[in-house]
Amino acid sequence: MGILKKSLLTACMASLLCLSGCSDMVEINEVSVVAGMALDKGEDAKYKISLEFLNAVEIGPKPTGVSSPSVVYSMEGEEISELVKRFNTFFTRKLILSHMQVIVISEELAEEGVEEILDFLVREREIRDDFNIVIARESDAKEILSVNYALQKSSSLKLNTQLNTLQREYGGDPSVRLQDFSEAVRSNGKEAIVETVEIKGDPEKGKDVTNMQLLIPDTMVIVTGAGIFRGGKLVGHFSIQDVRNYSVIMNRIQGTNYSIPCSETGVLGIRVTQAETDVKITYPEDRPVIAVETGFEAFLNSSTCDDDLSKISTYENFEKKINEHIEKEMFQTIQKAQEQESDVFGFGEKMFIQQHQQYKKIEDEWSEQFAKADIKIKVKTQLRRAGLEKKTYKHSYKEKEANLEE
Repeated sequence: MGILKKSLLTACMASLLCLSGCSDMVEINEVSVVAGMALDKGEDAKYKISLEFLNAVEIGPKPTGVSSPSVVYSMEGEEISELVKRFNTFFTRKLILSHMQVIVISEELAEEGVEEILDFLVREREIRDDFNIVIARESDAKEILSVNYALQKSSSLKLNTQLNTLQREYGGDPSVRLQDFSEAVRSNGKEAIVETVEIKGDPEKGKDVTNMQLLIPDTMVIVTGAGIFRGGKLVGHFSIQDVRNYSVIMNRIQGTNYSIPCSETGVLGIRVTQAETDVKITYPEDRPVIAVETGFEAFLNSSTCDDDLSKISTYENFEKKINEHIEKEMFQTIQKAQEQESDVFGFGEKMFIQQHQQYKKIEDEWSEQFAKADIKIKVKTQLRRAGLEKKTYKHSYKEKEANLEE
């Protein structure tokens, strides 16, 4: 072997010695996993931060039942990053933030502005971009993390699964993650939207482990809708139905249900399986014209209408009623955002692409322009099938009565 080859081999072996270790390795029994973080205004300082630590033994498949599945503890201070590191004045293990499932921000803090909070979350290298962000209404953010739940014993794990399932089944979660939130706050053509939650029941009873053992829990955390922002501050709220309409407009819907009045007493229930929305923005005169066109594919889920489901004309009539109802709902949702001058839909960003030169002229006053925009909604629904029944029970019962009379 030549001298050159020996020298290269020696250099390679020496470099392997430098790569054989992991300088920041930490054993699993030396860390505490943080499942959730809550941010409130402090009583004696600017912030109160609460962290939910998982108790792995009680969350595992063979819990002892002796201790709580998680522990929530709070500290107050003037700066978030320092507070997080000071938690070891109480806890023995290194905190791991990379597995957080949810961050809860109090309504009071959100109304004052979230810029400082986002600055910490975006800069902290351990924090990932796959957790839910929610606003706590009518209670402290800490209390949201303190409610025990039987099926998922950690409040943060429960809330994360709850929101993901709600979005998949109903479209009731805007699916906003950290990067989405941060970019919307800094954007000129889009405002931020964040899910809101409330506590139903007594918050104090929810902290007790016995809340998990009750057939009907004393306390539950429920999703109420979403908070809409302007300039990084919370200014208004959407209902769950508004969030569903938001998801449709943003092309984030995976499936949802609508209840459509078909007579004075009858209601038509449909399940939407596919939805596609196209937005076009023009500026013909003194204000933007925002045209939203949505196509639905759906099937009948239920019907208390008198119409005969064996006739094609019935489905045509149903489709017309569905279109009119959803157009009205979507218009009202956009109108709520206009009242707060909060373009959570990102219409400004779309105008930047579609009408770039015109948008540059009004960019600095887009919030006011959005508030006076002319909104045009067009919905086209195709009912693909009527479920497993060809006739409604109501119609079948009338046929049975008619046969008996004969």
